[in-house]
Amino acid sequence: EPIIEAKIVRAGSSGLMAAVLGPGMRAVTMRITPETGVSGFVLPGDRVDIYYSETNNNNVTKTELLLEDVRVLAINTVYSENPEAPVIEGANATVELSPSDAEYFITTRASRGEMSFALRSVFTPEEGQTQARRDGSVKVIRYGRS
Repeated sequence: EPIIEAKIVRAGSSGLMAAVLGPGMRAVTMRITPETGVSGFVLPGDRVDIYYSETNNNNVTKTELLLEDVRVLAINTVYSENPEAPVIEGANATVELSPSDAEYFITTRASRGEMSFALRSVFTPEEGQTQARRDGSVKVIRYGRS
């Protein structure tokens, strides 16, 4: 197919985010804070896991893994994958999801819980290298004492 002027998307023009999306994918935005957005260390191009936390009427908080290995497209309106970019503390993060994951994400977000990012390493762990905590308990250490 010939490249024509009308099909070229330039930075700062409309249609850029649609051009960045993978085929068949959707862009979905969520609100973030320094606590839920890894203190500004999540940058466009990073991959994250998204967790959902909800506190019930008995003041018990439950957290579950909502989506894994999600590509971050933009923080606020910064969409550059520049590795030299400074930390970006944003109010919004746009991520790339499949249509079914986007529906699940939007439905869960509407239930008024809180969503958080967990930044993934750029390295893939070797088999058996990661270990999940299965008992659900959390050990709190204050001032060096448990």
